[in-house]
Amino acid sequence: MTLVKFRPWIDHENLNRSVKRMFGEMPDFFGSDSGFFPRVDILETEKDLKINVELPGLKREEVKLVVENGLLNISGKREKETESKDELNVLRSEIYHGSFNRSFRLSDEYDSENIKAEFENGILSITVGKKKEEEPKERIIKIK
Repeated sequence: MTLVKFRPWIDHENLNRSVKRMFGEMPDFFGSDSGFFPRVDILETEKDLKINVELPGLKREEVKLVVENGLLNISGKREKETESKDELNVLRSEIYHGSFNRSFRLSDEYDSENIKAEFENGILSITVGKKKEEEPKERIIKIK
């Protein structure tokens, strides 16, 4: 009988390397202390774009929202809670900790000067208004 070393994450590691080669840096969904990748919902109406970001356990002060050159960037950090009194035997840890960063390229139809954000119950709600289309102005052309 031959014994084979059991490495359940080897397929995940190989897949992660392949995806990084093809698409660049992607989130690690199987947990590491290197950070987390918050989930988002993106919705569009006639008037605006709505982005809802799931950030449970964070406070408004721990989140930074910046727009520059048409790129909307959301970043922050979730600190790991530690118990200093007693040493804990961690049986399972599925909550992601560390820094996060999500970026969204805003197309020319959105007004980067018209962005509003609210943070409530662990959900960051961002509303980006659309630029108003200017109606064509009538122009009289002189006939010679």
